[in-house]
Amino acid sequence: MKEMELVKNAAAGDDQAFVALYEIYYVQLYQYAYYTLRTEEDAKDAVAEAVADAYQGIRKIKKYESFRSWIFTILRSKCNQRMKDYYKYSYDARDEEREADEVENAHGKMLRQDGNLSSGMEEMITVRDAWGRLNEKERDILSLSIFAGYESGEIGRMLSENASTVRSIRKRALEKLRKLLGEPQTLETSSF
Repeated sequence: MKEMELVKNAAAGDDQAFVALYEIYYVQLYQYAYYTLRTEEDAKDAVAEAVADAYQGIRKIKKYESFRSWIFTILRSKCNQRMKDYYKYSYDARDEEREADEVENAHGKMLRQDGNLSSGMEEMITVRDAWGRLNEKERDILSLSIFAGYESGEIGRMLSENASTVRSIRKRALEKLRKLLGEPQTLETSSF
């Protein structure tokens, strides 16, 4: 069954059609949530909440072809709310760990400057850490582009941005990741 038919049937109350849509999009939804929230549990919870809201609201969807954008908009809202709640209500071990890492990194830089640390032991940053150093808009744009497969015009409409601004932010974010990872050829910067 084609996706538009599934959306139409789900909007008419067919639970199996909604389940089929969920199966189509689960991996993309989870990847987006995981790279936005950076923990498996939070990502699963955000996806579950977004899917529950989508299930509750599917009968109100007006444009069947907009289902993908609609469900990602719901998920994006859930992720943003979790991030706001996290920053608003918690100064926890993650913050303390980050501070300890900053002290350790500063110490490592001093050792390298003194020549006491071999070049093979230089600090390596993981993709996940690098992703966390992007700002919210950069993460949103890359997530919607990479994990959800949206074009710059679609992302622009979702984020109330000009398509050329989206492309520019995407390019800068990819360059920032390259620098952080020290891998200039790993990430593609083609226009989308």
